[in-house]
Amino acid sequence: MMTRHTRFLCLVFTNLLLSFGILAQPSDTVWNQTDAMGQKQGYWKKQTQDGNLMYKGFFKDGKPVGKMERFYEDGSRRAELIYLEGTDICNAKIFYRTGKLAASGKYVNQVKDSLWRYHSYYSDDLMYMETYQAGQKNGKSVKYYPGGQIAEIMTWQMDMKHGPWKQFFEDSTIRLLSGYDSNDVHGRYQVYNRNHILVLDGEYDHGKMDKTWHFYDDNGKEEHALHYEKGRLLNNQELEEWAKQHMEEIEKNLGTIPEVDINNFFDRRD
Repeated sequence: MMTRHTRFLCLVFTNLLLSFGILAQPSDTVWNQTDAMGQKQGYWKKQTQDGNLMYKGFFKDGKPVGKMERFYEDGSRRAELIYLEGTDICNAKIFYRTGKLAASGKYVNQVKDSLWRYHSYYSDDLMYMETYQAGQKNGKSVKYYPGGQIAEIMTWQMDMKHGPWKQFFEDSTIRLLSGYDSNDVHGRYQVYNRNHILVLDGEYDHGKMDKTWHFYDDNGKEEHALHYEKGRLLNNQELEEWAKQHMEEIEKNLGTIPEVDINNFFDRRD
């Protein structure tokens, strides 16, 4: 027979479990329940017409709480979302079909916020980071070479390129120094070769070549100087064609900065 002391201890223990949320959620054997107001309550899951699981998670008063998982058509995990009760915050992990982590970050009010990280499909390498505010890029974005060296740092302001812009070679030396103003290249524009020698030095005025541009050979000796006024060449027109070809040759010799395409980023099928 249970004594008064034993009943008291059982009551205290049960209250402790409730206070920590251990007994707060119903069994996951009951699915897709709504209350009298039509709000989702408890464990929910949704399937496609073919019977494939799309998502499963826990709801309270119509809002997801705790862990929700989303799935690809083949049943592999697509996303793990952790909803913080009483807030509009969701911490997210997105996965490739292979099971490897593709990206991680935070949603606030269902849009990206704060720091997001993107990983290579072919390895675990971090290849891109970007910062959001209320769904818009705001702050630094960073591209990486395979292996982890920084390839490029771009600055954003409310979804527009705005502020310092830097590119680096694989050995972390400077490749390019410039900046943006409201999505236009603006200010001084300097390019260095792999031997750390300045090969191009000019200035942009909101996307238009301006003032004097200096072109150097790979040893740092000046080859030509062209004078611009907001995109209009003031000296020999024949030099303009030479300048275009020379800049193309510089880009070719420098190599490429890794490109990151995050459109359709999370649904790779190969």
